[in-house]
Amino acid sequence: MQNIILFHGPNTFNLEKTLKSWIKAFYDKYNGDLNIEILDSQNLQMQEILKKAGTMPFLAEKRMVVIKNFLSESDKDEQKKLIENLNEIPDFTILIFAESSPPDKRTSLYKKLEKDCRVEFFEELEGLTLTNWILEQIKKHEGKISSTNANYLSLYVGNDTWQLSQEIQKLCLFASEKEITKEDIEKLSTPLLSTSIFKLTDAIGFKKQKEALNLLERIIQSGEELPMIFHMLVRQFRLIIMIKECYEQGIPANTIAKTLKQHPFAVSNILKQCQTYNFDELKKIYKKLLDIEIAFKTGKIYITTDDKRDFVLALEKFVMTS
Repeated sequence: MQNIILFHGPNTFNLEKTLKSWIKAFYDKYNGDLNIEILDSQNLQMQEILKKAGTMPFLAEKRMVVIKNFLSESDKDEQKKLIENLNEIPDFTILIFAESSPPDKRTSLYKKLEKDCRVEFFEELEGLTLTNWILEQIKKHEGKISSTNANYLSLYVGNDTWQLSQEIQKLCLFASEKEITKEDIEKLSTPLLSTSIFKLTDAIGFKKQKEALNLLERIIQSGEELPMIFHMLVRQFRLIIMIKECYEQGIPANTIAKTLKQHPFAVSNILKQCQTYNFDELKKIYKKLLDIEIAFKTGKIYITTDDKRDFVLALEKFVMTS
């Protein structure tokens, strides 16, 4: 049943883009939108799917039916009924299941589609693949950027291709005919939490208390949950300690990256941070972070949806005294 296709995967940007290109190609080839049907899964019943898919194409050879989020949102009984009737979908109909949320792979319908139909999985972009994607998108917007700065953008913003697409449009408009620089990225783009935490630990290492407090305030005001900010802060200092230990044992940066499963670019940046801390300082910092965690878990630091002052004060005190 190669005329029945499942689109799913974490890279919903490329999924939506591919789906739109399929619909456009079909539109151009088969008499406009007369033979295209797009259905929402809410309250969608098996009989309606069979009816739409079984309708003869109008003045064309093919018909396309797209069902969005049927596997993740529809009634399980309707899914079971559809499994029994998938063979009734005529060859002239291209039936696409497009899932923007991860489908449950344990369901009978998913297993049936995976076994007998065509499955297109859209995986997250990482490393060189993500950098090349950024270069390609910037070229499409008639912008210019070096491979080094494209890689920096991927680390600064992360691999959310929806957000990256918005940042790329913004950067291309700002730079106009000039090449996009690292300074442009830092000035205009919304950083990943880990990027902001890196800058915060950098400021702490160089004893820039005012800058560190401003960075902390910006991170909090960005809407990130305080426990997540704290977790990322702990993670960053843990990485600094582990990378510093490895480096002082004479282990090369690339080997450190592979061992700790970190991006080589991130490791090279943290190695620069390592130079601003000695092990005694890192030990004291980690002890302070541990004290905050214990206070939080034992209720000494009280936090609710409306009142987060205790946690904020603890983080500010940590920044001021580290």
